[in-house]
This record gives sequence, C-alpha cells and structure tokens, in this order.
Amino acid sequence: MSAAPGSPRTTVHLVSLALTLVASLVALLAPTFAVAVARHTGSGDEFEMRESLLAYMGPMAILLLLIPVAIAALPVVFRPAGTALTVVTAVLLNVWVFLGLATVGMFYIPAGVGVLAAIFAPRHGRGRPVAD
Repeated sequence: MSAAPGSPRTTVHLVSLALTLVASLVALLAPTFAVAVARHTGSGDEFEMRESLLAYMGPMAILLLLIPVAIAALPVVFRPAGTALTVVTAVLLNVWVFLGLATVGMFYIPAGVGVLAAIFAPRHGRGRPVAD
C-alpha cells in the first residue's frame, strides 16, 4: 500500500523534510567550527575564533549539506511513497546522522527520528484505504 497525498505518512515525510532543511541551514550558518588564531603580540597569545561551515569550507559545504536534503526529499518527490522507499530513506538518513555524528550529524537527529516515525505512520487517513 502507498501513502496518499494528505495521509499521515505524507505529513510525517513533509515534517522530516522541513527538519532536514532547517538542520542544513543551521549546520551551514551557525558558528560551530573553532579556529585557533595566533596573535602577534609581544606575549604570543593565541585566541579561538568560531566560523560557520560555509566560511570554513566555502561553497562546497552547500553541496555537502544538500545530500541529506535530497535523501529526505525522496518520499516527497516520488509520492505516494510506499513502505520500501520510506525504509530506504530512513536507513540512508540515519546512516548520514551516524557517520556525521561528531560534526554536523547531530543537527539531523530530529529528521532521522522523523523518517523512522514515517515507517510506522498510517498510510491512509481515517476511512480512506489506499490501494497499491
């Protein structure tokens, strides 16, 4: 059975996509990378400066953070999303979370939980069964 437009599963997919977009924006723009900078004063003090991923990596960061957005968009683009596509999306996005956990992966934990919830969300609304 597939998820119909307006079904609970489709709603959960849309929420997961929104969470992924927000996570990508926060990971891209938040000052999360620490950079040690040496001051050339008489004492040779160092200080720490924080930069965003975009400032640190440049435009390549945008391409990198579009990967989880593309993964989360799969069930929304290829609607109605069946259980197989939902499971594939959940696995891929949660692998992204796990592999990037030490860096930007932590921002995607809510989206990863959201796509896992989509697996168990009903495929149709009340009284509206949907055939494959």
